[in-house]
Order: sequence, then C-alpha cells, then structure tokens
Amino acid sequence: MSSTIDEYHVDFVLLTLMPHAQRASVQTDAYEFKYILKGKVAYTIAEETFIMEAGDSIFFDATEPHNPKNIGDAEAQLLVLYIFNTPK
Repeated sequence: MSSTIDEYHVDFVLLTLMPHAQRASVQTDAYEFKYILKGKVAYTIAEETFIMEAGDSIFFDATEPHNPKNIGDAEAQLLVLYIFNTPK
C-alpha cells in the first residue's frame, strides 16, 4: 500500500523471511521503520547488528547499507514502513 502525506511518500510492506533466509544488503533513499510480527531476525545496519524478536521495532536512515537475516527455525514476518521525502 502506498500513500502521500504532505511532502512524504509512504509505502507499507509485509516482508516474510523463510527460516535462515538472508536478503542482500541494500540502500534506499528513505527512512525505514521495521516491526517484527513474528520470528527472530538479525538486522544489520552499516556495521551494527541488532537481534530482534516479535514485538521489537527499529527506525533508521536507509541510505546506510542494511539487511535482515532470519536466524530462527520458523518463518519471520516484518511490517515495513518506507518514508520517502518527495520534493514539491
């Protein structure tokens, strides 16, 4: 789902990671909010890694390289919010 609020474009995504899955490191021109719905995830942002479980959240500048890795034996689900500043 996408929406525009004032000068911000906002995308909502439900990300599912299978057990032991890891996404490649990416960078986006946005701020990102991640909320762990279920599972256990190691989330690396630049050189720092955060161990996150259901109920944990993180907000960061996504111009930094980042990637999630499911470190559990079950599926992990993350609610992801991308916040893009769109010029007027």
